[in-house]
Amino acid sequence: FPSHDMGGYFFRAYTDPAMGFKSFHVVSEEVAEARPEPLRSIMLAHLAREKVRMSALEYGQQYLAQFQEELSRLFPDSLIHRCMELQRTSFLGRGTYFLGLDVGFMGGDETVFTVFERVDKKYFMRECLIYKFTMPSETNNKLLELDFKYRFKGVYIDSGGAGIAIADFCLNTPTLKFKTFQVDNATRSVSPDSNRTRKLLKEDLYFNCLAMMERGDVRLLMDEEILLSFRSIMLERDERNQNIYIYGRYNQVS
Repeated sequence: FPSHDMGGYFFRAYTDPAMGFKSFHVVSEEVAEARPEPLRSIMLAHLAREKVRMSALEYGQQYLAQFQEELSRLFPDSLIHRCMELQRTSFLGRGTYFLGLDVGFMGGDETVFTVFERVDKKYFMRECLIYKFTMPSETNNKLLELDFKYRFKGVYIDSGGAGIAIADFCLNTPTLKFKTFQVDNATRSVSPDSNRTRKLLKEDLYFNCLAMMERGDVRLLMDEEILLSFRSIMLERDERNQNIYIYGRYNQVS
């Protein structure tokens, strides 16, 4: 089973009926060490950055091919496939349209425009556009083009990091300023219980999406990128402090 595209693997090979299966466990760090220079140094530097960025459980699963009981996928395959039933169409319905925008600039992260139509309190994904290496001006122009087509009721922008410049553009554009809402994934909400638990807004949004999908209030496009994004979202439980962490390597779409 591949753990990551850099080479973490755990697999069994059938050798002989009398011997059964033989197991091989090769992790990304071993793969990197075996590479010639300069590839070895590049891979080890990448792994070092990932170890700092990730939790120990996430790094163990992604790069060390470890099976983690504390980790699980937030969106089950059966639920994702049940919701993925829509085809792209040029026909515009009579519902209300909304845009979700996750901004990535020239660093390699994708910029994703996701269009939903609301009809009778149900949401239908009508478009999902993914671009790489986009300049702010290109993102702004695409946003204006989509708004002209769909006449959005609301534009929701992840304004943390690269998204802040696009949010500023929207708030200074007459056709967008009164329907632009900033969603900062670094913002924390405080629960009303006595422990005053602090929880990332991102986690609130993911759980709300999960609940809507389970109720049948969300319908998604049949698209491999969307499937990959939802499948990549992981739920990690820290048994020491009961905190919950949600993250995904391809979470721009979801």
